[in-house]
Amino acid sequence: MSLDDLVGLLDEAGYSAKVVRDNAILVQVDNSPVVFFLTDQLSIEAIAGFPGLNASLDTINSWNKSKRFSHACLDDDGEPILKLDLDLEGGGVTKGHVKVFFSLVRLSVTTFRAYLAGK
Repeated sequence: MSLDDLVGLLDEAGYSAKVVRDNAILVQVDNSPVVFFLTDQLSIEAIAGFPGLNASLDTINSWNKSKRFSHACLDDDGEPILKLDLDLEGGGVTKGHVKVFFSLVRLSVTTFRAYLAGK
């Protein structure tokens, strides 16, 4: 998968995608910046930021214990971020599969934002 393919799929899924580096695309999900990184065309990593929100390590650890497809951590500034990965190796990953990944990213970002707001 190329970066142009990824931009096209994000556009088809209703995102306003902006290429920010040679391997990175920025979109907004639930008022959070999400960057999709295409790593050697072998995987897609989504990283969502939550500027201005705070989380303790206990809050982050609690999220990570209860979630299977995403993981949270604190960035260098102590703000929470959420990461999700999609492996593209081995073939068999369809455009539909990638769009389902986008849906999972949206659901995870929205759920994580609500989780942080409730803490």
